[in-house]
Amino acid sequence: MINKQRFTTIFLLIVLAVILIFMWDRYIKELVLDDYKTVEIELNGASQLIELMAEKSNEGIYGLSLKISGNAEENIELLMGIEKDQFIKQVSLRKGEVTFEYDSDWYVDRCYLFLSEKINQKGSLIIEYKFLYINNP
Repeated sequence: MINKQRFTTIFLLIVLAVILIFMWDRYIKELVLDDYKTVEIELNGASQLIELMAEKSNEGIYGLSLKISGNAEENIELLMGIEKDQFIKQVSLRKGEVTFEYDSDWYVDRCYLFLSEKINQKGSLIIEYKFLYINNP
């Protein structure tokens, strides 16, 4: 009787471990690990268009996580878009210490950022981003 219970317990622990490994690899790992790509930008007074690209194709993309930090002597207007000339979000980044985070739905494999700077702009920004994927079998 004890051997049967021990066998059942060990079997259930192995099944649970396999399920947890599968869930980690398939669904949780991408959300937990900090695997952002980084782009460094020097602000020089000229407007800049930055293209952020996903590693994989369009298939399975459901979100975008974006972090911008750095410093700027003047305010910056930031436009985010799905094409070079089709912007869907406008944000004002205040001068001084810049911090901006964006986590939202996103369904294409590119994101365009247009930075509109003032002529006497100086500073630098670090842009960290990652596209979120639904893992397809």
